[in-house]
Amino acid sequence: MKETVKKIVDIFFITFGIFAFFGIFDPKILFGLAKAVDFVLHPLLSLPIILVIFVLALFTGLYSTAIQWAFVDIEEMKRIQKEVMQFQKEYMEAMKSDNKYKLKKLEEKQKEIQQMQSQLMAPQFKVMFYSMAVTMPIFYWLLYVIYGENLSHGLRAAYSSASKYMVYAPFFGHIHVSHPIIGFPFPIPWWIFWYFMCSMPLTILIRKALHM
Repeated sequence: MKETVKKIVDIFFITFGIFAFFGIFDPKILFGLAKAVDFVLHPLLSLPIILVIFVLALFTGLYSTAIQWAFVDIEEMKRIQKEVMQFQKEYMEAMKSDNKYKLKKLEEKQKEIQQMQSQLMAPQFKVMFYSMAVTMPIFYWLLYVIYGENLSHGLRAAYSSASKYMVYAPFFGHIHVSHPIIGFPFPIPWWIFWYFMCSMPLTILIRKALHM
């Protein structure tokens, strides 16, 4: 019974995760998911927009870390990573020295290493889909909050409009949060830059605290 429930939950989160991810290409799905989570997240708008983005970056970092903690054997993952790296190092050294005997021995071990890598990847895919099931609707909600009804016409229409929210950003002064940041390979809105600036360090700190 427990295994059946677990399979149903897995199927739901994986299916919804894929659905949510591809929603970014369909304005109706994107807008619909944003509106669906608005009743939960709307109270956050009592905070300044810069703090709203920070809180959601912290939440998504905690959530993705918790999912990884639940589905991935961290110690086993580290052990496999260490073995794979050691194998790659030995293989490169054997190639450089043209050590045919060592290469033959390593090629015999290659199948075992590939199985280890598959073993490492399988739970990571589950973590990715579980994460997308929550983080994508939150991301869409931020799009909805920042760009409003323009989002219902798709991302291109939204990005071409200016947000009503303004912040003070170093080097830029007072700008709309939708203001594109110049200096990257392609312009990105300031709010996305701020989201990742919050999310990445917070996630690293959380994982270090949990020894992941």
